[in-house]
Amino acid sequence: MLSGQRSTTTKTEVAPPPPPPPPPPPPPSSDKKAATGMTDGAYQVVDVMPEFPGGDAALLKYVADSTHYPKEAKDIGIQGKVIVRFMVKADGSVSVVSVLQGVNPSLDKEAIRVVKSLRVSLRGN
Repeated sequence: MLSGQRSTTTKTEVAPPPPPPPPPPPPPSSDKKAATGMTDGAYQVVDVMPEFPGGDAALLKYVADSTHYPKEAKDIGIQGKVIVRFMVKADGSVSVVSVLQGVNPSLDKEAIRVVKSLRVSLRGN
C-alpha cells in the first residue's frame, strides 16, 4: 500500500445458521398401560361413547345431589374442584377411579365415592 492511501475492506454480514430441528417424537409404546394410563383393557377411542342417562345436565344434577360435603372440610372452609379419571366398563359400571388433581383427602374421598356410584349407558345397548 502506498503511503497516504487508506485501505478499505468491505465486511459481508453472514446470517446466523438456522436452529436445529426438534428431536423426533418417541416411538409409540407397545405397553398398553403406559400408552393409556389405564388397565383392564381400556380403549381411548370407542365406536359407542358411554353416556349418563339424561345427558350431561342429568349427570351434573346427579353429582350435585349425591355429593355430601365432608363436615371437617366445611368446618375449616376447604373448597375446590377435584378432578378424577375413571373407566366405564362394557356393562356401564365405573371402575379404575383415580384422583388426577385433589384438594383435600376428605374431598378427594367424596369425589371418588360419587364417581364410583355412577351408572352410565352405552347408546345402542
